Amino acid sequence: MKKSVFLFLILISVSIWGQNLTMKELIALREMSTTDTQSFLIKKGLVLEVFEEENKEEFGVMQFNYNKIEGYNPPNYSFIKYFSEKYSDDERITIMSLDQKKFEEYQIEVSKKYGDLIFSGNPEGIPTKVYQGEKLTFIFEITSKGNYKNIQNLSIYTNKDYNQNPF
Repeated sequence: MKKSVFLFLILISVSIWGQNLTMKELIALREMSTTDTQSFLIKKGLVLEVFEEENKEEFGVMQFNYNKIEGYNPPNYSFIKYFSEKYSDDERITIMSLDQKKFEEYQIEVSKKYGDLIFSGNPEGIPTKVYQGEKLTFIFEITSKGNYKNIQNLSIYTNKDYNQNPF
């Protein structure tokens, strides 16, 4: 039986109202199948809005919305995008948030439980901190886009993937 390996890139955009996933849950999503991930997020109150199958040239995409508000820009309290890829063993999760408090909670938890600070600086003018643990690398960045200042970004890579493709 051919073993499929899934790559998850979770892009979570969160408005100032926060979001409902813990760091432990985000890390656990990497180990779940696409079906289990979908079930888990639906149970957490997210709604599947987009599903596209993967192929050899493009990642599969699942987009979930949480507390969708029509006419609001951004239109959701949060959304999660999964990019799955069974042709690779690299695993990535990326979270984008306007919620500075939640971002700080994630950073404190990572520094205490999941890794040591290996880099702190401003490459290309982007404040960045990188923590690396036994298996995972956590990259925290603060960026801006359009009218949004201080967008909090957290990327979670396997150490192998990060070492091959550092930020």
